[in-house]
Amino acid sequence: MTDRWVWLREVAWRDARHVARDWAARGASGLGVTHFYDEDVALDPFVVLGAYEGSAPLGVALNVNEGRSGAVAAREITALSYLGPISSLIITAQDRQVALDHAEAASALLTQAQVTLDLETWKLQDAANRPQPNHLITVIAVHGDEAWVVDGSTRRPLTIVPVPHHEGELPERSLTII
Repeated sequence: MTDRWVWLREVAWRDARHVARDWAARGASGLGVTHFYDEDVALDPFVVLGAYEGSAPLGVALNVNEGRSGAVAAREITALSYLGPISSLIITAQDRQVALDHAEAASALLTQAQVTLDLETWKLQDAANRPQPNHLITVIAVHGDEAWVVDGSTRRPLTIVPVPHHEGELPERSLTII
């Protein structure tokens, strides 16, 4: 796997199909978006994913300090995986350990039907996520200038790349943030 991820802060929801297709053509494994908007109105990113009609991989970025936990996001994105090519869940937080723990919980729920976790900042007791996602959804934890693909309790570091200054393929094992 090349792990070439892109994280966009804002996208007009009507442009999501075009934007995701363009990044996929540049070699992106998937695209995560923090905020979708329609004119001047902010939209819930999970609702937008439900309306997404594109074929290129698309996902969402979530700051758990804004009220939605990684576990809740995993359940929502599981349902959305049956509607389209949902590729990723990017999780951020003000605290590094919180971001990692929520990403680990989300990853566990996306790969196991029943989960019990006792993490430093988050606990799950017999949490169920059935049915499981329709396809693989990658969970990425981000804090400051650090990023990791989280697969259960294992972490693969990603290099954070600022706005790309080239038109070629994206670097391997990276998260490009725009």
